[in-house]
Amino acid sequence: MLLAAAALTRLCPGVPDSLLTGFVASHATTTLHLPTSTVPTAVMIGSGGQVVVMPLAGTLTEKFDRRLVSGIATVPTAIWVPVLFVLIQDASPSMLATSIVVGMILHALMYGPQAASIAEQLPARLRYVGSSPASTLTGVVGGAVAPLLCTLRCAKTQWWISIAAYVRVAAAATLIGMLIGRDPHDKENLELFEAGTRAAQV
Repeated sequence: MLLAAAALTRLCPGVPDSLLTGFVASHATTTLHLPTSTVPTAVMIGSGGQVVVMPLAGTLTEKFDRRLVSGIATVPTAIWVPVLFVLIQDASPSMLATSIVVGMILHALMYGPQAASIAEQLPARLRYVGSSPASTLTGVVGGAVAPLLCTLRCAKTQWWISIAAYVRVAAAATLIGMLIGRDPHDKENLELFEAGTRAAQV
């Protein structure tokens, strides 16, 4: 159960990252015929914002409930990413740049606490072996499927509806992972650490 919670927590953060820095870049230049420099500029601005927001999000989760902070970021992401595809259809460079930057900031709010969120779901002696598949395999599902789905559906009428559904399913799965996962506190962490130490000495 805890491994499933760790994996689901990782699902949604991988979706906007791959969409914003992968598919949207291609779609903007090949389909919307926007200047090639528009997307890299927006991604650079968004990345600059992520440098600030990621550690800030991690700090907030240390002071407040980690699941609460991550959940607050997940919900607007589920709303914003589908809206983004509607907004950029006007082929406005400023709208595209704004959409990408906002999406990357929301991604940073989810991604900042992620390493700690995944690791703390598992007992200390299983933390490394459990965190790796939970992060890597779910990252493939979240990060690789989204651009592929976009590419397959792009030629269809109202193709963005499929993307909206996928993003919202991923967000719902992540929220479920947060709900079924453990909400650790200092006393429990100490007990798990001591239990792991005893097990390693046997």
